Amino acid sequence: MPASAARPDDCPGARPSSDRRPRDRSSRSGEFHALVGEIQRRIRPIFGTRGKVLAFAGSGTAAMEAALANVAPPGAPVLVAASGQFGVRFGQIAQALGCAVDMLEVEWGTAPDPAVIRRRLDRRDYTALCVTHNETSTGVMADLPAIGQLTKDRPTLLLVDSVSGLAGLPVEQDRWHLDLVIGASQKAFMCPPGLGLVGVSAKAWAVIERGHGGRFFWDFRKAGAALDKMESAFTPPVSLLAGLAEACA
Repeated sequence: MPASAARPDDCPGARPSSDRRPRDRSSRSGEFHALVGEIQRRIRPIFGTRGKVLAFAGSGTAAMEAALANVAPPGAPVLVAASGQFGVRFGQIAQALGCAVDMLEVEWGTAPDPAVIRRRLDRRDYTALCVTHNETSTGVMADLPAIGQLTKDRPTLLLVDSVSGLAGLPVEQDRWHLDLVIGASQKAFMCPPGLGLVGVSAKAWAVIERGHGGRFFWDFRKAGAALDKMESAFTPPVSLLAGLAEACA
């Protein structure tokens, strides 16, 4: 380099790299293992769970699809309580996956009524019930503790889109009996977009482990086994994970 060429540290506004940024970007490195472990330690209280929280390269919508793909094979009956745009999206995802979808249409601006959901659950044995925690299009919150009571003693799994709820609103996955809680990095976590998050209950794991076709990258069995080793099943977005760790500190 010519002596006259400016070095990065000489450029106006240049700052030294943060010591917190992983120096070894390999997802098999000890530093990455420590990062994954730190994320689990910090993020589980935000989900209100003692179980695994899976992280994927993808949006909140990707995580919604992943959650359904792991528990609801084609033809499975799925009930979707749609109280706004993102409830409608949950239904569209289930339909795209070939599920037998029943839509419980809720007037926009109104929260799903647990009593109405109970009546629908009593009519049919659903594989999954999909609910939006905080409906971004209307600002209405679902009564998750009450809805969780409806599914805790049924085979039905409760899937919760909390993309705009997590880290901004209380979430108690274990105590409220929420089976799959879905989040993303760009809302209340205030990180760049690109991470989909899923908290998985023991009840959901029992269904996932039985397995069915229709997933590879989104296979929670692969993701869970990798997490046991503090690794990622596939190439992870390391910089986004480092940011998530800081956001959860």
